[in-house]
Amino acid sequence: MLFVDLAGSTRLYERVGDSVAFRLVDRCLHEMRAEIERRRGRVVKHTGDGLMAVFGEADHGCEAALRIHQVVRELPLSAGQKLAVRIGFHYGPVVENDSDVFGDTVNVAARLLELASPGRAITSMETARQLSAEWRPLLRPLQARSLRGASRLTEPFELLCGGAPGDLTVVQTVDFDAEEKPELRLYLGTQSLVLNAQIPSARLGRDALSDLRLSDTRASRQHAEIELRGDKFVLVDRSSNGTFVLIDGEKEFVLSREEVVLRKQGHFALGRTCIDNPHLIGFVCL
Repeated sequence: MLFVDLAGSTRLYERVGDSVAFRLVDRCLHEMRAEIERRRGRVVKHTGDGLMAVFGEADHGCEAALRIHQVVRELPLSAGQKLAVRIGFHYGPVVENDSDVFGDTVNVAARLLELASPGRAITSMETARQLSAEWRPLLRPLQARSLRGASRLTEPFELLCGGAPGDLTVVQTVDFDAEEKPELRLYLGTQSLVLNAQIPSARLGRDALSDLRLSDTRASRQHAEIELRGDKFVLVDRSSNGTFVLIDGEKEFVLSREEVVLRKQGHFALGRTCIDNPHLIGFVCL
């Protein structure tokens, strides 16, 4: 799924007037549609001053993103205005109904578009894994983050839109196909717990069904959870009193209905500070 949006079109109408702006926007949309169709894509619908398109292969979507940026940059100036687009695209399954498409893949692609500033294209790890080797050097990893409306962390990548395969120097490589086996070890008194791909989550609190149970009255019955998302373990606070986290070498901080990616090693406590806490939970990320 690919979303492309023409940046600054509202201000364009204000600056140059309706008729001139309409011609500029219409030409851009025509050029973008043509590039999508040349790369075996299908335009699903218009989204304001942008387009939503679907491709059968990740390579075709990636190539279309590059070409769209290029053709818009090369459009001649009109009334002193230079235009730019922003793009978000994501690989995954969709549900087709008549001529429209739906599903989580569509939603993720739309959220990736929100991360893109004018002149940029943002994609996902799922897309990166599907790209052929010639396209992967054009991807630059960005910091993992939660997309709006999504519960899991996403690892976005920027598509370097200044060239095509062979034109850019590779400054960083990512092994997209490496089989990573993350592991998290938790310790609470005589209790211990190991999370991995086979056991990807755990519940923490005073409830008898908790995977790691403690008796501290400051802790909620269902106080927190730890989830494996991709290759990272995320600590999610669901409590009234918060979860206090102390990563080795850093200052203690508190989560209040929030979440954090656990890294390296350290401690956390449910409902009260880690300092002099007899119910301290230790963790080690491997």
